[in-house]
Amino acid sequence: MNGLDAAKRIRNITKIEKDVVYIGDISIPISRQKRKEFKENFLKYIERTD
Repeated sequence: MNGLDAAKRIRNITKIEKDVVYIGDISIPISRQKRKEFKENFLKYIERTD
């Protein structure tokens, strides 16, 4: 997945819980090993779009 594909997916996130990300009504589990990395990348995306 390239950066553009990832950004498109991040843009469609509707909800984040402890270990689950929602895109619409589809839930995608996040492993413990990837959770920190995901949150860091998501926050970087949010900061860039503000």
